[in-house]
Amino acid sequence: MLELDIKNSDRYFEVDHELTFSEELFLCQMADLNIMTAEAGLFTAFAACNIRIVQIDNEWSSDHLSSPIELFEARKKIGILDIDIRRELKQQNYFLASKIIIENLN
Repeated sequence: MLELDIKNSDRYFEVDHELTFSEELFLCQMADLNIMTAEAGLFTAFAACNIRIVQIDNEWSSDHLSSPIELFEARKKIGILDIDIRRELKQQNYFLASKIIIENLN
């Protein structure tokens, strides 16, 4: 397990990376928000679930296919309120990125 040594938050905990998909999905369903890369292979499976995702990068299909599959747009159309902080991260404005996340928690 990769330990990030974050000790100043009662809302943060590290989890072993040997979870099954169903265990990982259960954790994501219990969370208020999920920060995950849209480049990962399992992102498609998570995007098909009713969990809130913080978008930190482009979807794989956006960068690699001539006709991208816009999963975040599809999720938006059915009412899932994801949070997009790509612009703030690209500008290295981490304060504003965290502020956007906090403001959109509920």
